[in-house]
Amino acid sequence: MERDSKMNCSLNDKVDKILAHAAPDGWSPTGCDRELYATLSEPIVRQAVAWQDEAGRIIDPYEPGDTTGFASFTAARFVGALGFLIEAGRCHDLRGTCARSLDVACDDLAHAHERPIRGAEFYPKELMRGYLALRDGFDKNSVRRWKDLLGGYDPEQNYSNVLSKVKPEENYDCPVFDKNILLSRAKRKTNQ
Repeated sequence: MERDSKMNCSLNDKVDKILAHAAPDGWSPTGCDRELYATLSEPIVRQAVAWQDEAGRIIDPYEPGDTTGFASFTAARFVGALGFLIEAGRCHDLRGTCARSLDVACDDLAHAHERPIRGAEFYPKELMRGYLALRDGFDKNSVRRWKDLLGGYDPEQNYSNVLSKVKPEENYDCPVFDKNILLSRAKRKTNQ
Protein backbone atom coordinates (compact mmCIF):
# COMPACT_ATOMS: atom_id res chain seq x y z
CA MET A 1 0.00 0.00 0.00
CA GLU A 2 1.41 3.36 -1.00
CA ARG A 3 1.94 5.99 1.66
CA ASP A 4 1.15 9.64 1.18
CA SER A 5 4.46 11.20 0.17
CA LYS A 6 3.73 14.19 2.45
CA MET A 7 3.67 12.00 5.54
CA ASN A 8 6.88 11.84 7.46
CA CYS A 9 6.26 8.81 9.66
CA SER A 10 9.31 6.74 10.40
CA LEU A 11 7.05 4.27 12.23
CA ASN A 12 6.01 2.78 8.87
CA ASP A 13 9.63 2.00 8.03
CA LYS A 14 10.28 0.53 11.47
CA VAL A 15 7.24 -1.75 11.22
CA ASP A 16 8.32 -2.90 7.77
CA LYS A 17 11.77 -3.84 9.16
CA ILE A 18 10.30 -5.65 12.16
CA LEU A 19 7.88 -7.65 10.00
CA ALA A 20 10.68 -8.63 7.63
CA HIS A 21 12.42 -10.60 10.41
CA ALA A 22 11.47 -13.84 12.11
CA ALA A 23 10.59 -13.90 15.80
CA PRO A 24 13.63 -13.38 18.02
CA ASP A 25 15.39 -16.44 19.45
CA GLY A 26 13.89 -17.47 22.74
CA TRP A 27 10.60 -15.68 22.13
CA SER A 28 7.54 -17.46 23.45
CA PRO A 29 3.91 -16.42 23.90
CA THR A 30 2.99 -14.88 27.25
CA GLY A 31 -0.03 -17.10 27.74
CA CYS A 32 -2.22 -14.02 28.12
CA ASP A 33 -5.15 -14.30 25.79
CA ARG A 34 -8.49 -12.68 24.99
CA GLU A 35 -10.15 -14.52 27.86
CA LEU A 36 -7.81 -12.97 30.44
CA TYR A 37 -8.31 -9.55 28.88
CA ALA A 38 -12.10 -10.00 28.99
CA THR A 39 -11.98 -11.18 32.60
CA LEU A 40 -9.97 -8.11 33.61
CA SER A 41 -12.05 -5.69 31.50
CA GLU A 42 -15.56 -6.77 32.42
CA PRO A 43 -15.69 -5.34 35.96
CA ILE A 44 -14.37 -1.99 34.71
CA VAL A 45 -16.97 -1.81 31.94
CA ARG A 46 -19.78 -2.85 34.29
CA GLN A 47 -18.75 -0.08 36.70
CA ALA A 48 -18.90 2.47 33.86
CA VAL A 49 -22.55 1.58 33.21
CA ALA A 50 -23.43 3.53 36.35
CA TRP A 51 -21.90 6.63 34.75
CA GLN A 52 -24.13 6.58 31.64
CA ASP A 53 -26.47 9.58 31.37
CA GLU A 54 -29.89 9.59 29.68
CA ALA A 55 -28.42 10.52 26.30
CA GLY A 56 -25.96 7.62 26.40
CA ARG A 57 -22.79 9.52 27.23
CA ILE A 58 -20.52 8.14 29.90
CA ILE A 59 -19.84 10.93 32.35
CA ASP A 60 -16.34 10.42 33.66
CA PRO A 61 -16.51 10.84 37.45
CA TYR A 62 -13.00 12.30 37.45
CA GLU A 63 -13.86 14.84 34.75
CA PRO A 64 -17.59 15.40 35.22
CA GLY A 65 -17.83 19.00 34.08
CA ASP A 66 -17.66 20.06 30.47
CA THR A 67 -14.64 22.22 31.20
CA THR A 68 -13.09 21.81 27.75
CA GLY A 69 -16.12 22.76 25.65
CA PHE A 70 -15.92 19.40 23.87
CA ALA A 71 -18.01 16.29 24.32
CA SER A 72 -16.07 13.63 26.19
CA PHE A 73 -14.81 10.64 24.23
CA THR A 74 -15.43 8.37 27.22
CA ALA A 75 -18.63 7.09 25.56
CA ALA A 76 -16.69 6.03 22.46
CA ARG A 77 -14.09 4.21 24.56
CA PHE A 78 -16.90 2.56 26.53
CA VAL A 79 -18.56 1.37 23.29
CA GLY A 80 -15.27 -0.17 22.12
CA ALA A 81 -14.65 -2.02 25.38
CA LEU A 82 -18.24 -3.20 25.73
CA GLY A 83 -18.38 -4.22 22.06
CA PHE A 84 -15.30 -6.39 22.60
CA LEU A 85 -16.91 -8.03 25.62
CA ILE A 86 -20.17 -8.68 23.77
CA GLU A 87 -18.24 -10.27 20.89
CA ALA A 88 -16.37 -12.37 23.48
CA GLY A 89 -19.71 -13.79 24.68
CA ARG A 90 -20.01 -11.59 27.75
CA CYS A 91 -22.21 -8.69 28.84
CA HIS A 92 -25.15 -9.55 26.59
CA ASP A 93 -27.35 -7.97 29.26
CA LEU A 94 -25.70 -4.65 28.37
CA ARG A 95 -26.52 -4.61 24.65
CA GLY A 96 -29.08 -1.82 25.13
CA THR A 97 -26.60 0.18 27.20
CA CYS A 98 -24.00 -0.22 24.45
CA ALA A 99 -26.55 0.85 21.83
CA ARG A 100 -27.37 4.08 23.70
CA SER A 101 -23.70 5.06 23.89
CA LEU A 102 -23.08 3.96 20.29
CA ASP A 103 -25.99 6.07 19.12
CA VAL A 104 -24.86 9.31 20.76
CA ALA A 105 -21.17 8.79 19.94
CA CYS A 106 -21.94 8.07 16.25
CA ASP A 107 -23.99 11.25 16.15
CA ASP A 108 -21.18 13.22 17.82
CA LEU A 109 -18.64 11.92 15.30
CA ALA A 110 -20.87 12.55 12.28
CA HIS A 111 -21.49 16.13 13.36
CA ALA A 112 -18.00 16.97 14.64
CA HIS A 113 -17.58 19.55 11.86
CA GLU A 114 -20.50 21.47 13.41
CA ARG A 115 -19.99 20.55 17.08
CA PRO A 116 -16.29 19.76 17.64
CA ILE A 117 -15.48 16.75 19.78
CA ARG A 118 -12.25 15.90 21.48
CA GLY A 119 -10.33 13.06 19.85
CA ALA A 120 -12.64 12.47 16.86
CA GLU A 121 -9.77 10.60 15.18
CA PHE A 122 -10.04 7.92 17.84
CA TYR A 123 -13.79 7.33 17.61
CA PRO A 124 -14.02 5.09 14.49
CA LYS A 125 -12.12 2.11 15.90
CA GLU A 126 -14.17 2.15 19.10
CA LEU A 127 -17.51 2.72 17.40
CA MET A 128 -16.89 0.03 14.78
CA ARG A 129 -16.22 -2.47 17.58
CA GLY A 130 -19.64 -1.65 19.06
CA TYR A 131 -21.34 -1.63 15.66
CA LEU A 132 -19.94 -5.05 14.76
CA ALA A 133 -21.02 -6.46 18.13
CA LEU A 134 -24.59 -5.14 17.83
CA ARG A 135 -25.44 -5.17 14.12
CA ASP A 136 -26.75 -8.74 14.07
CA GLY A 137 -29.90 -9.16 16.12
CA PHE A 138 -30.48 -5.48 16.84
CA ASP A 139 -33.32 -3.42 15.37
CA LYS A 140 -32.72 -2.66 11.69
CA ASN A 141 -33.43 1.08 11.96
CA SER A 142 -30.72 1.60 14.58
CA VAL A 143 -28.23 -0.51 12.64
CA ARG A 144 -28.95 1.44 9.43
CA ARG A 145 -28.59 4.75 11.30
CA TRP A 146 -25.22 3.74 12.81
CA LYS A 147 -23.98 2.54 9.44
CA ASP A 148 -25.05 5.78 7.76
CA LEU A 149 -23.46 7.94 10.46
CA LEU A 150 -20.20 5.96 10.50
CA GLY A 151 -19.92 5.90 6.73
CA GLY A 152 -21.28 9.33 5.93
CA TYR A 153 -18.87 11.83 7.42
CA ASP A 154 -15.75 13.39 5.93
CA PRO A 155 -12.71 12.61 8.13
CA GLU A 156 -10.80 15.54 6.66
CA GLN A 157 -13.57 17.85 7.80
CA ASN A 158 -14.43 16.21 11.14
CA TYR A 159 -10.97 15.37 12.48
CA SER A 160 -8.78 18.12 13.87
CA ASN A 161 -5.44 16.36 13.57
CA VAL A 162 -5.15 15.89 9.79
CA LEU A 163 -2.54 17.14 7.34
CA SER A 164 -4.83 19.82 5.93
CA LYS A 165 -5.03 21.36 9.42
CA VAL A 166 -1.75 20.41 11.09
CA LYS A 167 1.79 20.45 9.70
CA PRO A 168 3.23 16.94 9.25
CA GLU A 169 5.94 17.57 11.83
CA GLU A 170 3.25 18.58 14.35
CA ASN A 171 1.00 15.59 13.70
CA TYR A 172 1.80 13.28 16.59
CA ASP A 173 -1.08 10.93 15.86
CA CYS A 174 0.47 9.58 12.68
CA PRO A 175 0.88 6.08 14.20
CA VAL A 176 -2.83 6.01 15.05
CA PHE A 177 -3.90 6.98 11.55
CA ASP A 178 -1.58 4.43 10.01
CA LYS A 179 -2.66 1.70 12.45
CA ASN A 180 -5.00 -0.01 9.98
CA ILE A 181 -2.35 0.03 7.28
CA LEU A 182 0.18 -1.46 9.68
CA LEU A 183 -2.25 -4.10 10.93
CA SER A 184 -3.15 -5.15 7.39
CA ARG A 185 0.57 -5.46 6.56
CA ALA A 186 1.12 -7.62 9.63
CA LYS A 187 -1.86 -9.82 8.73
CA ARG A 188 -0.63 -10.27 5.16
CA LYS A 189 2.84 -11.14 6.48
CA THR A 190 1.51 -13.80 8.88
CA ASN A 191 -0.77 -15.30 6.18
CA GLN A 192 2.07 -15.81 3.70
